[in-house]
Parts: sequence; C-alpha cells; structure tokens
Amino acid sequence: MSGKKPTMNQVKNVINNMLIELDRLKQAVVRLDSILLTYIEFKDDGEKWNKWLDKKIKEEESKENKDEPKPKKSRNSSGKNTNTGTRKKRPAKTNK
Repeated sequence: MSGKKPTMNQVKNVINNMLIELDRLKQAVVRLDSILLTYIEFKDDGEKWNKWLDKKIKEEESKENKDEPKPKKSRNSSGKNTNTGTRKKRPAKTNK
C-alpha cells in the first residue's frame, strides 16, 4: 500500500457509496420487518410471539447483569466504605 493520501473527491465518493449501501440495508430491514409482521398476523400468533419475545428479552437482561463487573468499594473521608458503582433508584411508594 502506498503512503499517498486519498483526495477529497475520493473520500466523498467512498462516503457516498457507504451511505447508499446503508440505505439499501435499511430498506431490507424494513421489508423483513413487514414480512415478519405479516407472517405473525397470518399465523394469528401475536400473543404467543409477544410472550416469547418478553421471555427472551428478560433472559438477555439477566445475562447482561451477570456479565457486568461488581462495583468497587472505596473509603470516604470518614473512613467508611462507600459503594462507587451506580445505584438504582428505589420505586416510589404508592399510597393504598
């Protein structure tokens, strides 16, 4: 490979070609989405599909949570351990 830099025109052409291919990919995904929705309607399995999809999403979330490293502990100025990881907010209490 030569050490010659591409011209601005060449860079523009490459980026333009990438944008064209990206648009084609987007169109293909939209078509596949439409086909999948049509098939689900045809099979009348919308509810079953949603339950399965929810189950898969929960499985992926639990897998991601297991893969996350545990937060490190550090000491604050008073010498007490403090958790430096991100904290999840507690759900608001509802009055019944």
